[in-house]
Amino acid sequence: ASIDNALTVIGRAITRVAVTFDPSAVLFGGPTSELIGAQLIERTREVWEETPTFGRSAPLFLPANQADLAGALGAASLPLHSYFSPRPVQ
Repeated sequence: ASIDNALTVIGRAITRVAVTFDPSAVLFGGPTSELIGAQLIERTREVWEETPTFGRSAPLFLPANQADLAGALGAASLPLHSYFSPRPVQ
């Protein structure tokens, strides 16, 4: 019962953020999602259906492909982002 409650609370938080920012997709990754990711995605979809979304369509709720490597991939991409980012004209 406590895991069900936690899934609902997290699903509500994710839904509220998604309603606010209107993303096309929400990715679930990390160590927790490896254990309960499928249940969390399903509960978030259920919560979305029960929540007023002001006409917004549901984003895709998907598991991250590289969940265990997300931090390393993000860190590895920082030099590339820095190098290829547009520079302000002075």
